[in-house]
Amino acid sequence: MTESIPSLEITTLPNGNLRLEDKSFGEGAIVDVHPCQVRLMAERLGLVATSDVQAARHIAALSRRLKVLHERIDRLSDYLVNHSDHSHADLSWELTYCTATLDIADEFVADLHDAPSDRNPITPKSPEIGGVEEPQKRVVSTGPKGELL
Repeated sequence: MTESIPSLEITTLPNGNLRLEDKSFGEGAIVDVHPCQVRLMAERLGLVATSDVQAARHIAALSRRLKVLHERIDRLSDYLVNHSDHSHADLSWELTYCTATLDIADEFVADLHDAPSDRNPITPKSPEIGGVEEPQKRVVSTGPKGELL
């Protein structure tokens, strides 16, 4: 199969490599590229998701942490709005700041709902051979009125 882009001809070779040929100047130039090199370039340019397992784990961990932080900010905002003692203290600055922080957190997690971190991350089975153990669940304590402790 051969495709042409102005000044560039792309041919799939029998061994699976791609041949890039530019004849627009003097002697021209020919470069044979292996599919893994194309994949690496596409990953570096952000055109496809990374195939690096360690990077995928790091992204999944950061996504989980952002979601936990978002939930805590949401609970704090709810507490300040609904359970604070507004009759004895002016909490307008705190409410404004917390609401703005919640808006930022909402934006940070807006596209995480469909992110790969919502699915089970790829992890080797055995921690003894370099695998990852399951993360421990955190327990959040609340007081009688639902306030964070």
